[in-house]
Amino acid sequence: MTAAVMATVQKDGYGGVGINARAWIVSAAVADVLRDMPGAALAGGGAEPNFLESVLFGFFEHPQDPREISVAGEAAIADGVGEFTRLLAGPVEDWFAARGSVSALLELALLPNLTGLDRVNPDPVRLRGIVILCALNGRSRDAAALVDEYLRRDGFHKWDSIEQASAFDAAMRERFP
Repeated sequence: MTAAVMATVQKDGYGGVGINARAWIVSAAVADVLRDMPGAALAGGGAEPNFLESVLFGFFEHPQDPREISVAGEAAIADGVGEFTRLLAGPVEDWFAARGSVSALLELALLPNLTGLDRVNPDPVRLRGIVILCALNGRSRDAAALVDEYLRRDGFHKWDSIEQASAFDAAMRERFP
């Protein structure tokens, strides 16, 4: 797993600019396994990214509207950069720390992703990534238990279905007998 941050400066829609920043937990090893998965096993039926979880910096201060950091004119550049640095050294660092191990991610796997659009069901991209990460780290029992519990759910994220989750389970059993 790797912690990653991306920040871009872009127009903010009000004639100024803003800093749009996102934090990710990524894994090239998870991406390698996902690349070989059949499309029917992937959430939404499409290619899945190499991230296990991501969050916009704005979520920490505005969870309902995770907006960018506003920089209204040249005079505010230092303030915008300061705000970016404050978030990076505080809530973003804490967010990374809370996801810094396979065990920590395993605890989050079945919880809704409160930074996503569906705040009721588990994020199927995150869940699949964590299952793969468990299997890659010799924690096959944890991976199997997580998938079994997920398959027993009454509802799924709009990007997932029982058919897709079952196809993922079958693909994982074939890849990691």
